Amino acid sequence: MEPSVFEKMSDRVIFSVIKQIVNKIDLDTVENSADWQFYEVVQTVCKLFSIDPSIQDTDFLYNTILLNESLLDEDSLPSKLERPTLKNYEYDWVVTMKSIVNEYYRNTISLYSAKDDVNDLLYSLKSEGTLDIFDGDLYEEDTRDSEMLDDELDSVTEI
Repeated sequence: MEPSVFEKMSDRVIFSVIKQIVNKIDLDTVENSADWQFYEVVQTVCKLFSIDPSIQDTDFLYNTILLNESLLDEDSLPSKLERPTLKNYEYDWVVTMKSIVNEYYRNTISLYSAKDDVNDLLYSLKSEGTLDIFDGDLYEEDTRDSEMLDDELDSVTEI
């Protein structure tokens, strides 16, 4: 993922942006940087600077606000801003699916029977349980239908 465009900006510009954000939203109602109300305010403010904010931009601004809450009552920037550090995370997403899949297995068998008799012979061997589908090689899968039953985020690891 790309770093936030705000990382390249001066503290003064960032301070101006976060001041406008803070003046438009009650931060006590914001749970995290993905909060819809927060995101809408960030979009509105960023448009003034011709910025189309990414997830990283929104997260950068949110965490910069948290790190600098004591400075937000000031009219101008009294000291250097503390900035969050970009970290990479890996996460697992477990999806439970119900699928109807055609699987095509290629099997081989050595027989003395004539080709015209082999189909009937194979059906008989299948019925008796002598042949196992999975003895062959899977060479194609065709998903006919699928339905997502559930999905949930699992473990998150900083990488």
